[in-house]
Amino acid sequence: ESGLPDGRIRLHRYGEPQLEADYPGLVELREKLPNGPLDIPGKGGLRSMAWMFHGEPLAHWLRSLEDSDAYTFAWVMEDDVGYSGSMAELVRAYAADPHDLVSGRWISTPAPREPPKGPRFTGGWYWYYDVTDAFDRKVPPENRCITEEHVQRMSFRLLREVERWCREGVSTVSELLVPTVACMSGMMVKPLREEHIGDPFHYESRVEEVDWQRIRASGESPGRLYHALKF
Repeated sequence: ESGLPDGRIRLHRYGEPQLEADYPGLVELREKLPNGPLDIPGKGGLRSMAWMFHGEPLAHWLRSLEDSDAYTFAWVMEDDVGYSGSMAELVRAYAADPHDLVSGRWISTPAPREPPKGPRFTGGWYWYYDVTDAFDRKVPPENRCITEEHVQRMSFRLLREVERWCREGVSTVSELLVPTVACMSGMMVKPLREEHIGDPFHYESRVEEVDWQRIRASGESPGRLYHALKF
């Protein structure tokens, strides 16, 4: 339960064909997946690029808003994130923070993947080469940065710039796209505060339902983010 009045809850619906029509860079990115379709998880053949490419869905949502000028920031959370407290408290904790991107535990420069293709790799960042040609031309390797994206707060200024890049075909996986857009545009970026990070909070970790019930009931770590809740 969100605790919000029904009129304050807005659902944005879209399909992958819509995204590919509006942002054809997604088609190029699909063709460049290091391990082909197997890189995108899904059941029964339902494999959505939105799993690793958040930029285009966010851009599609942004364009649907009739009142986007009424907002300064937006929180973006993956659906398997848990928070051991009131979401209102988390939002208030960053309300006065002017950073355009608050994201993950770190923001860093990716290393080239070795080898560039295939299901296994011995070094570097797995998605390093899954970029559109337009992105490769626009962003020198030394200006690229990556971050965890389980939980992010973005300014609408940043969202509009992400939408512009995606519309122009300058795209890549969103772990790379969003922080790179911010840094290339002279915006302010920072990680989430350590006090808000729970244990675990990692893309390979798992929080079972019994563990989540214990965390919530005990109150041992209030006001912390956890990933990933798989139940």
